[in-house]
Amino acid sequence: FFFFFFFFFFWICRLAGPTIDKILVFIHHSDTSINLDGNYDVKDPDLTPYGREKLKSLKERIQELPIELVITCPLTSSISTCLALFNGRCIPMMASNLVADLCLSPCHTGVPARILKLRYPEFIYGDLPDEWWKMEEFTAWQNGEHQQLIHLIKKRVNDLEHWLMSRNEKCIAFVCGNPILNIISGHNLEPALFTIIKWPSLPKLNKTTITSILEKQKT
Repeated sequence: FFFFFFFFFFWICRLAGPTIDKILVFIHHSDTSINLDGNYDVKDPDLTPYGREKLKSLKERIQELPIELVITCPLTSSISTCLALFNGRCIPMMASNLVADLCLSPCHTGVPARILKLRYPEFIYGDLPDEWWKMEEFTAWQNGEHQQLIHLIKKRVNDLEHWLMSRNEKCIAFVCGNPILNIISGHNLEPALFTIIKWPSLPKLNKTTITSILEKQKT
């Protein structure tokens, strides 16, 4: 009887999902020209001198965190932030469209993966598509398919959680823009700030939350 109870309890725990917590560090990339002039028509802006200066204090604040892997949005602002914070720390850095910005404005038009690989050989690119920013979300947004866009965003977060389940690292950092950071972590951060949450305790997404975040992209 005891053996049967133990087996049943173990089976229920497996069905309930992952039981090993991970520490996720979400970092909003530092300031770009958009923070100065609000011009979202500039494609893939890099960090401003002020933005790079801000990262010096942020680097000191996260220095002691036991980060084992860094995942970055492939946009230049996030890649530059990632390099300023982690280059030289012997931590693997991966560029992934799992945390790419939603590509709803011209500023989110990125650089092809084939060029990124030459420009930033420090990163792991895996199966990143060449025109990685042209995701289904981009098409749904252009076509005004609001419900489809919400569905695709939820799917991306679900894909990210499945990816997390496949990783052995206990502390993973994410560098990305605020909209996708807000959707995934539930936190609204200013540039060059970070937040720490425990997974699998990511916030549950609902239509109202996503709609509110998307509405901000229109302003």
